[in-house]
Amino acid sequence: MIELSVLVLAGGESSRLKVCKQMIDYHGNTLIAQACRRALSVSDNVTVVTGAYRHRVEAEVSKFNVNILYTENWKQGIAVSLAYAVKREFNVDRLLIMYCNQPFIPAEHYKALVEASKKEPKKIIASSVDGRLTIPAVIPHHLFYELTTLEKEETADLIIQDREAEVIAIDCPQAEFSVNTPADMAKLRS
Repeated sequence: MIELSVLVLAGGESSRLKVCKQMIDYHGNTLIAQACRRALSVSDNVTVVTGAYRHRVEAEVSKFNVNILYTENWKQGIAVSLAYAVKREFNVDRLLIMYCNQPFIPAEHYKALVEASKKEPKKIIASSVDGRLTIPAVIPHHLFYELTTLEKEETADLIIQDREAEVIAIDCPQAEFSVNTPADMAKLRS
């Protein structure tokens, strides 16, 4: 079995933002390129999950040594994309799930999540923002099935929060911010 894989969720259509957020430039890199670099810094086994803006996103990530997984049913919600991707990762011990639109999270945080998961491979290792457990997080294999049963817009956060007793939290205030709205884009640019 593979010790650790990374899923970079990058299939959303950015309905509130009205532009392809994956391709937004931040410090000379697109958000999806930045996410790929961070994912590759912790694992050689990275899968970028695409959906909306498939061709633009896949052209950008083809510059990296990552797997690309197109989710045909991406319009049905993030849970469908996540389930589709997780079903292809059942030969993995642990899965780091991350979003492509969280540019303020430092690379060191992803490394800290992975290192903690090596010490506690049966625990969920999650980011914590003011005591709230969230993604990015490392999920152990025994919870993969639950990830495939989420509905529509439910995220892995739900499983993490429901299993709080099984979680080791690593503080990451930067995980509070994600680029989803025009106001977020303005904050990114400032």
